[in-house]
Amino acid sequence: MNKVIETYSRIWPFIRALPLLAALPLAVELTQHVAEIELGLYASGGVLPPEARQVRLAFGVVKILGLLVTIVVALRWFAFQGNARRAFRPTWILAKGEILQDGLDRLFQTVYAPSHAGEVATHVASELVWIFLSGLWLPWNVALLVEDRTMTFRRSVRTTLPRIALVFGYLCAGIVPLMALHQALGFLALNRAPAIVWSLNIVDAGVVVLLAIAIGSSFFTVHRWAADRAGAAT
Repeated sequence: MNKVIETYSRIWPFIRALPLLAALPLAVELTQHVAEIELGLYASGGVLPPEARQVRLAFGVVKILGLLVTIVVALRWFAFQGNARRAFRPTWILAKGEILQDGLDRLFQTVYAPSHAGEVATHVASELVWIFLSGLWLPWNVALLVEDRTMTFRRSVRTTLPRIALVFGYLCAGIVPLMALHQALGFLALNRAPAIVWSLNIVDAGVVVLLAIAIGSSFFTVHRWAADRAGAAT
């Protein structure tokens, strides 16, 4: 429980220290919501024609990039104990870590995700399976992002494998509640009056800010836990 509390306790200090960066996911999420409202997503019960879906997808790509920047910088900010200059400084190993993780994500979604993953329940189940599996090498992937050369792939798997359920619990506790709230707000906004749609989407954008930082904090929690265990075992 202490690890989960630590995960959430890092969110406000990050927002206070880097408010402009924290505003990035707010801006990209609100931009996508405006596009969705103008396209009629909520008035149509969540169903859009193909051409409108393509427009929404384009806004979604921008949103994902904004979230990724916030997650990675937050992760590095936590690892470097609030040193913003180091957190923002790009390195070749940072790019390597992102390329590796993106490749693994795409492989899983292509090979293992069901073809009907658009259904909410199946999609959530698929994501949970991926979180569980990726917990094995997550400390190593985070190590690449925070320039920690002591956490190798082998050490990551060896450390997490005996306690993979605990790692899964840390990740779920830090990500799933806010993710579920994010999904619920979108569902509640369907077929509602415009004022309610706008209100729920504004609240949802704030939730996405918390979610992005919580993801970075959850990853850092797992990395630090694995590093402590690996150090104690040597």
